[in-house]
Parts: sequence; C-alpha cells; structure tokens
Amino acid sequence: MKPYIFGLLLMLLAACRTGTTETPLPTGTPPPVVTVQPSDTPAPTLTPAPPTATSLPTEAVTPTAAGPATPDPNLGVGDVVYEDRLDGSSGWGWFFEDSAATFSVSGGQLNAVMKQGNIGPRFSMREDLKVGDQQLRVTARPNLCYERDEYGVMFRMIVDSQNNYHGYIFKLNCGGQARVERLENVETIPLADWTPSPVIVPGAPAENTLMIWMAKDQLHFYVNDKYLFSVTDATYAEGFYGFYLRDRTNGGESVSFVNLVAKEVKLP
Repeated sequence: MKPYIFGLLLMLLAACRTGTTETPLPTGTPPPVVTVQPSDTPAPTLTPAPPTATSLPTEAVTPTAAGPATPDPNLGVGDVVYEDRLDGSSGWGWFFEDSAATFSVSGGQLNAVMKQGNIGPRFSMREDLKVGDQQLRVTARPNLCYERDEYGVMFRMIVDSQNNYHGYIFKLNCGGQARVERLENVETIPLADWTPSPVIVPGAPAENTLMIWMAKDQLHFYVNDKYLFSVTDATYAEGFYGFYLRDRTNGGESVSFVNLVAKEVKLP
C-alpha cells in the first residue's frame, strides 16, 4: 500500500474514534473574549505612606524700635523759686499800657487786651528776677480771640545796654497750635515752628496751662500736662519773666493769666 493512502486511513480512523471534527473559525471573526472571574480573596489594601512633615518658612519679625521716651516734666524738680498768683497779692502789678494794648491786674488775674490788631506783639515783664534751670507753669485763659491771634509766656529774658530785650517765647495761637521763638531785640528766630496738637484747647473762652522744663540748653514744652516737643538752645542761661500778646486780626484780643509758679531744677 502506498504511503499516502496509509496516512489518509489513519486520519479517518482517528476521526471516527473521537466523534468530533474541529471546525476552523471563519475568516474575519474576532477571537473569543476570555472573562476572568474575581477571586473570593479581596485585593490587598494599599496604605498610603504618612505625609512628610514640612516646616513652613517662618516670617521674620523685625523688632520695632521704641520711640524716644517722653521727657519727665518732674525730673530734678525741687523747691519753688518764684510764685505769683497774678492777682496783685505779690506786690507786682505787671502793668503796661500803650495805644495798642493794656496789661493790668483785676478780678484776681492779669488781663491783657489788644486794642489794635496787626501792629506787632506787646508784653509785660518783671525785670528784677533772674531764674535759670526751672520748671515754669502758668495758666492762660483766652476770653476773646481768633484763629491767628497769639498769647504766651516769656522766660530767661534779659535786657541789654541799649534797652533791647532778648530771651525765649513759648506761645499758642487760638487755632490750637504751639510755637517757640528766640527773641533778639525786635527779631524772632523760630526754634520750634507752629505745631498743632489736640491737647491745646482752641478758641475762646478756653483755658490752657503752659509749662516749660529747662536745664542748661535742654528745653521741654508741655500744654495741659501733655508733652509737645523739645528744643536745644544755649543762647540764654537765665533771666526774668514776661507775658506776651499779639493780635493778628482786627483788635480786641483778650487773654487773662493766673498762677505763675517756678520750681528749681537740679540734675545730678
């Protein structure tokens, strides 16, 4: 028997034994999808790693520099060296009068009245006192004034051989501002220019207590026991007192002064 016939017989015999025939998939048919059934064993749970602690940058805090301390108005203050209630009881009347102004004691106070305006300042002085380092206080009571009208106290005043006055003026205006000047005869040099402050009671009627603490060239200024500013000036070391008035409007400014007290200042 020929070999190829024998091989064919073997194939037929194998087909008869299994009873099945393998049918090839038609061309172009997609392969069967194999579905994998989930296992009864749950999938392991993944635990996330703990977050890494990261320090946030800390904002640098720059310490705030403390401002200059308010000068102590009672530093080194001692005994009273001069006191005048300005009611005439001291024996000094502070009287002055010309065509523009009058200073006189009445009603328990020194009353200063400008009869004309815009003609320069007027003042009354006591020239027999010479005080240097001191705490000086006086209370001023504007009775009638306008915003630009001025009033104040003069200290460390001297008079030269030509009868010219020199010294310092601490003054307020009725608009609520303060100023310090050095007087050189008829000229004034501002040492602290007009400075507004809520501690100054403006207008009239009003009441403001002016205070100066002075030792050598250091001058500290207060109104109603509140600090305003300081000045350094060594031009005049001692002198006497005066009261200052200047009407910058139309005349009629009126201010009364009471209770002038000076206490010595001694520093170590």
